Amino acid sequence: MTLFRKNINKKIGFAFLLAIAMTLYASIYFSNTYPFSEGWNVNYAQLVLNGKLPYVDFYYYLPPLNIGIDVFCWSLSFGSLFVYRALWFLQRVLIFELIYFLLCRYFKPSVAFISTTLGSILATATVYELFGDYNQTPVLLSVLLIYSVVSFQNANTNKKKYFQLAVSGAVLALMFLNKQTIFVAAGLSYFTALTVTSIVKKDKKYFKYILSVICGLVIILAPVLGFMALKGMLMPFIEQVFLKTGGKGGLLTIIVTRLANKIPILVFWVIVAIACLTVLLSRKNGRDNPTPARLSFLFLLITTIVVFYSQISTFIYSITATIRFQAVVLISLVPLAVLAGIYFLCKKDVSKYLTPVIILCPALLMILGYAIDNELSVVFKSLYSADGQSAVFDLIPYGLYYVAFYFVIVFIVKRAVAFAKTDDKRNSALLWMSVGAFSLIYSASMASGGEIPYHGLMIALPLIICQMLSLVIPDKPLEFTLRSFTALVLSALCLVTVAQKNVAAYTWWGSGTDAIASEKTYSTDIPALKGFTFSKSTAETYQTITDLIVENTDEDDTVYGFPYLKIFNILANRTAFETFVPVMFYDVVDDYYVEMENELLKQNLPDILLIQDIPDCMEGHESVFRDGEPLVQRQTLEYFQSVIPDKYENLGTYSNITVYKLKGNT
Repeated sequence: MTLFRKNINKKIGFAFLLAIAMTLYASIYFSNTYPFSEGWNVNYAQLVLNGKLPYVDFYYYLPPLNIGIDVFCWSLSFGSLFVYRALWFLQRVLIFELIYFLLCRYFKPSVAFISTTLGSILATATVYELFGDYNQTPVLLSVLLIYSVVSFQNANTNKKKYFQLAVSGAVLALMFLNKQTIFVAAGLSYFTALTVTSIVKKDKKYFKYILSVICGLVIILAPVLGFMALKGMLMPFIEQVFLKTGGKGGLLTIIVTRLANKIPILVFWVIVAIACLTVLLSRKNGRDNPTPARLSFLFLLITTIVVFYSQISTFIYSITATIRFQAVVLISLVPLAVLAGIYFLCKKDVSKYLTPVIILCPALLMILGYAIDNELSVVFKSLYSADGQSAVFDLIPYGLYYVAFYFVIVFIVKRAVAFAKTDDKRNSALLWMSVGAFSLIYSASMASGGEIPYHGLMIALPLIICQMLSLVIPDKPLEFTLRSFTALVLSALCLVTVAQKNVAAYTWWGSGTDAIASEKTYSTDIPALKGFTFSKSTAETYQTITDLIVENTDEDDTVYGFPYLKIFNILANRTAFETFVPVMFYDVVDDYYVEMENELLKQNLPDILLIQDIPDCMEGHESVFRDGEPLVQRQTLEYFQSVIPDKYENLGTYSNITVYKLKGNT
């Protein structure tokens, strides 16, 4: 009992530290990033609060739980976008706390803590990450589904197994009500895994398992869909959410092609294969003949350096160009010297302390650089350029994310083979966790044209890092070297991620080049933006456009932004709506509804028209999602351009947003 309490206290202590670590990291850019994308979520919520029904009174491309969460959060925010964002951040903390406690079941709390902390930082490496949006709730539901499936696997009676599968079905129902892609991805992934494992174990209760899942689904979906049918929402919901998907491409492309295109990248498979070979050689030969495994690790190191030579050289130059040479030697050579000594001598009493030291190296480097030359911002700028073309930063979304994805596939195969041979509960749980990680990557990839989206890696990264830092092989020096090498590389990439958030925390489509954090010292008088700080030009843009709308309209006048400028509806408190499609952005609305909206706009010209010029944005979406087919939104823009000279007065252009007022309106 004493040991149990001690272990629980350690878990809780590390969980508290994880929450603090995430909060400190978020503080780098939490208050001063553009709230552009939040604008359309909140605008949808405001329409519901004004008494309008989604699918019936306005077009909505996601299931109802999604908008329900937005309504709930916006209702608790008291008109403050900062509070709204804080609520989403609390959900992010909850996600990684749940991942941490799940990992603690099968790994040491300290290893789970380090893995979850590093994973939570590395999963933010993108300029589209805001610590919370509609892409994040599927992650929470995925984690909850893993909990329920693992509990099913560990249940010791049939009654408990059926109950846990019913819970899994209920979570799947919530996925169905939250986002199409996660429901399809999780449904296919877990159904396949359950079928294969039942066949392997010759489990005759397979059909009862499926029936239990269906019961859980029905318990949640029946009342919700029944309510929607009574309100006349059901058929429009099915049509808008599941049948009209042209904004993202065809069903075959969404479900199959986009994931398939991410798998056959040879260079990353080579890296993963060599890493696996290193471990296999060590386990095969034992300590009597460790040379092949060590040579394989050396080959892995050389391969990695060759593949990422430009990024690695840029990283080294970025650090050494701004910090004194003596500091670099002191920071880097001492841990490496200790690492080399342990490699050859294998002093266990020292080795357990070295990994944390290596993990702290990037932080020590930042502190020392700031104390000596006060050039921390220069280091950040060199590690990540504001235009997003940094070779170093590309290591994460175009390197680490793919390697992690391929490792997930390898782990699924490895755990499945072990599952067929043994009934080990730990291996079974890690198999289901790997399936969950894969399903989230699959879901995120469905809506992505190119790279693997950041939110798809939120489960995979902590899980993979945990297994790498817990690696056990007969060759102890090699084992320690692999663990330390993993920790060192990931810590360096965390430094790059921190640099990215400091230099360009958030840049949404068309919102311009984000200023570095030190330049964001300006605020506005807009109530909804209290708590945010911006660069001077951004603050002036928000303030001026909002003032123009307020001065030239009444609350019942309509303000229409093209293609998606709903933020100003919230800032100016102008939510009157006379057409059907609130957001005309290119990948969130089907052509059918765009054509409908074009006809409605001709009958209901908005009192204020905002048009944002986003170079190459239409062309990019046409290439990625439509195989070059022109967007119907081109006709919308052409119509606006044809009526503006006669019908509208130009009130001015601010950044890349032009404001027009309907003539004759005061």
